[in-house]
Amino acid sequence: MDRTATPEKQRASRPVTSERFPTLQTASGEDLVRLIHEVPADALLPILDNPSLDETLLVLLLQRKDLQSEFLAEETCKANFSRKLSGGGIS
Repeated sequence: MDRTATPEKQRASRPVTSERFPTLQTASGEDLVRLIHEVPADALLPILDNPSLDETLLVLLLQRKDLQSEFLAEETCKANFSRKLSGGGIS
């Protein structure tokens, strides 16, 4: 890793995968809440595949000010797809 790079550049160069935080897709309860608060925003995408992520936890997650537009777009896409599958359609 480049020692002269700023922390932001170092974070940006890391891949956004669940390999960095493998429990994002499987954590539940207090562990999931802790991850929502502690995991860097650029690594949160895999959390959307966690079956324990309910509406309450999603609201908590979306309150983070550091979420990237990519995360918000992915969440919106998944929400629309999920609603379509459940017969609610897209409004």
